[in-house]
Amino acid sequence: MVSQTEQNLADMRALLPRLFDCAPERLEADNPHLKTLSDRVLGNARSLSGRAAPDHFRHTLLHTMRQRFVRESRDLDEKQLARMTSSAVRFHRSKLADRRHALPVHLECIRADSPVDLGPVRMTPITTYAASHENPDIRSWIGKADMVAEVTIPQCDIPMSEQRALHTVERARDILRLLAGEYHAVNKITSPRPVRWPEIVRDLPAAIPRGFALALTSISDPTRPWPLAARLLDGVSWYSIGSRENSVAAAITIWVNALERLTMTRDHMRITDCVAQRTALLTLLHHPEKGYAACRREADALYEIRCALVHGGASPFDPDMIAHADAAEAITRTACLGALSFFSQIGLETMPYTSKAMEKAYHMMEKQLQT
Repeated sequence: MVSQTEQNLADMRALLPRLFDCAPERLEADNPHLKTLSDRVLGNARSLSGRAAPDHFRHTLLHTMRQRFVRESRDLDEKQLARMTSSAVRFHRSKLADRRHALPVHLECIRADSPVDLGPVRMTPITTYAASHENPDIRSWIGKADMVAEVTIPQCDIPMSEQRALHTVERARDILRLLAGEYHAVNKITSPRPVRWPEIVRDLPAAIPRGFALALTSISDPTRPWPLAARLLDGVSWYSIGSRENSVAAAITIWVNALERLTMTRDHMRITDCVAQRTALLTLLHHPEKGYAACRREADALYEIRCALVHGGASPFDPDMIAHADAAEAITRTACLGALSFFSQIGLETMPYTSKAMEKAYHMMEKQLQT
């Protein structure tokens, strides 16, 4: 088996002639040897894990490479290659810093009249923010956004920091959409309207926003790549996408994607049965008063409708789809909240957490139900 050192030397030997006759911009854009070498070096650099954008590090590596082998005319060997890669990692590490980002946000589900604090994200009404900050971008945001989201990303390079900030704020918006939906359900509001954040905090159990706030840090903080938090936020993101979908039939299929992300752990011969059973368990966690049998009937009915839509057995324009969509939204929202509770119990902050461990946890919950 070829060692990584031998692979690095092979890539470097293929690259070396191009360092003299090819513009750096072109090498960065399309040279496969530079890309594989850079990805391999970055993958082994623990101090840069989750902190450096691959394209940005590739630029640093190429700069260090040209300095050592072109300007200084060093001979290529294993020792010089190791020194070059070590120098590139060390130099790129100097680019890491804590950075605070401000992003414009429009919240359809939350009234923009009070601040929203959700873990690493603080959202402020844009008029309040403008009165206390000198930001040259504010003028261009007015009319397009009603809130400004601020988030601090620790110890990343600029591109990775910007990417993490954007993803953190996007997932925070997804969570707020889910919590607004739960607020409407708890208060039996049949005509959804924008909700004030203090009302959500007042009417929902404190563990819910607190748990989602913790999950958000798995995106903002590169030291917290928690697998279960990623699954949870993926499921909430699918829920949010479905909530914004104009076609009720499409929304149903999207919401089932959320359920599959929350429940699937490996290839199953009977996917429908697996997802329906585990969806019922998650909804039961959030609404134990319903009983498992009722939760399972609802999950089975949802999956049957979704399969009928996907495989041509039902028309997306059937008038009954509106009622099916309402049920699908409620099941998916409740399953996301149940997943927050379940994942918090089995290790939301655990790293690593394998699909096999998650499979075992689901089986244990199934056994507890039987007893």
